[in-house]
Amino acid sequence: MFQVAGLAITAAGVYVRFTKTEYDALLGASMIPVTSYVMIGGGALVTFVSIAGFGGAACENRKLLTVYLFCIALVFLVEAAVAVLGFMYYEQMRVLLDEHVKMAILQKYGYEEFNIISEGVNFMQQELDCCGYQEPEDWAISKYFNDTETAADRGSSVVPISCCVDMLVAGCNHNIDNKVHPEGCAEKLESLLKNNLLLVGTASVSVAMVQVVAFIMALSLCKKTKDYVLEF
Repeated sequence: MFQVAGLAITAAGVYVRFTKTEYDALLGASMIPVTSYVMIGGGALVTFVSIAGFGGAACENRKLLTVYLFCIALVFLVEAAVAVLGFMYYEQMRVLLDEHVKMAILQKYGYEEFNIISEGVNFMQQELDCCGYQEPEDWAISKYFNDTETAADRGSSVVPISCCVDMLVAGCNHNIDNKVHPEGCAEKLESLLKNNLLLVGTASVSVAMVQVVAFIMALSLCKKTKDYVLEF
């Protein structure tokens, strides 16, 4: 059961970390990849120590059980920290998006030195069917669409072509009309990221509860066992 719990939290960490990686450039060094990496490491450690615990219980070896108890307590503390960080990050999500995504759209999009960020913005607008941060009109105040030096590159476009409902339609981004997505990206991206954080928090809490049971069982068994040398 505990091996399954460890694999489950590892799988949740892998899912959160390696899906929608195109948003990494937009979000910067945020806590989402950090917490997902902790989940992956924590899940792998849970799987490993559960094997040690099984060996200690099967052989009635007090030393192995003691190591198992210590590892469970350590992983529990790490997971508790991840859950707390996830909750704090959940509450501050819009601040993070304002700091990174809004600034990417208004200040960095379209410039060669920020090519990865521009690709991230385009992916976001296509994936989420949105345009701009709060609304399509945000592009009217962006640096790129007001810079005389970029006029030749953008031509008659007033928003990126990734804003278009159908990018194959010629001139779809020349006006803000029904050819572009009417909604901004902020709320949709916030919802997506919050769902991922909820997954992180739920997985951490669930495995932590399993570990509490494992700790109690191992502690009880440890008190009943007599230490002896393993024979092979």
